[in-house]
Amino acid sequence: MAWDEASTRFLDGMRVATEHMRHLQQTSVDRARQLRAALGSGGVCHGYKTEPVAPASGAGQVSVAPGLAIDGHGRPLVLETATTLAVPTGRHWLVAVFALRSSLLVGGVPTLLVNMVTLQARQLPPPYDDGAVVFAEVSHVGESLELLQKGEWYLPPLAHGHSGGFYTDAAGRWRYDGAAIGAGAGSNPAPHFDSGFVSLASGESQTLAHGLQSQQLLVALSARRADGVVGNRGIGNDWWYELPNDAHITLCRASLASDEAVPLALRARAWRTDGPGPAPERPVADAGDDQAVEPGASFTLDAGRSRAAGGRHLVRYQWTLLT
Repeated sequence: MAWDEASTRFLDGMRVATEHMRHLQQTSVDRARQLRAALGSGGVCHGYKTEPVAPASGAGQVSVAPGLAIDGHGRPLVLETATTLAVPTGRHWLVAVFALRSSLLVGGVPTLLVNMVTLQARQLPPPYDDGAVVFAEVSHVGESLELLQKGEWYLPPLAHGHSGGFYTDAAGRWRYDGAAIGAGAGSNPAPHFDSGFVSLASGESQTLAHGLQSQQLLVALSARRADGVVGNRGIGNDWWYELPNDAHITLCRASLASDEAVPLALRARAWRTDGPGPAPERPVADAGDDQAVEPGASFTLDAGRSRAAGGRHLVRYQWTLLT
């Protein structure tokens, strides 16, 4: 952590006071809250899969699998073990609610605080002022329960493209995300492509096969410098991608000054997009007006009217002599 950020400094021989330890703890808590806020709060991260249990007399029950959620106040809701929850008759929303357990009293003050979670069935629909996270909606239909787990309840909104089915990942966690990204379906090609990092020197380009059979793509491009830093600064000016056809992508790097000629590792991730839409625009080459030149006479070609798309600018021209 940088010294110009909030932190607790310890020096040899200093007397550590309660305030030092509280500040150290609060700084760590603040970092965790900021991370949750950046990733999005108010939803289930994984788990909380809910299934009906054989109804008891006059009331139904559901089982809720272990999981993790972040409530609307940025607090963790960790359900460590599977839980059975009774649901009264009628329509209810199942929610996870943050609770705090205290123990180890010292002078009447609890000194050990532990994050807890309780599960409730509420008749009133969301949103809730206490930050409760909805993970299911349940209604009684005769002697059985009708259960609904919406995608936006199960993962943060717009953070997934689920198919509606549950699956278990390598860590044994339930996700409402259908098949893994890149798996494809039946004879359909994989909907996702990742080039990995490809090293390009100054002025070089490299064409890779992505196999998506479409130019209707959403492409995320990133670079890794020689010092290991990964970012997207310079995209569109110093490096970019082009789509020569439906099955390939070309990673391009501008011709830079000699002190910037260290190879740069580029990485492209591409997803097929659904529905009609314009294909990504390619640069337009314009070599100028036609010229008739006598043998042995000099002439000048001016490609200044060529243009790039997407707010980029041209940095390299390549001429080909056709015989």
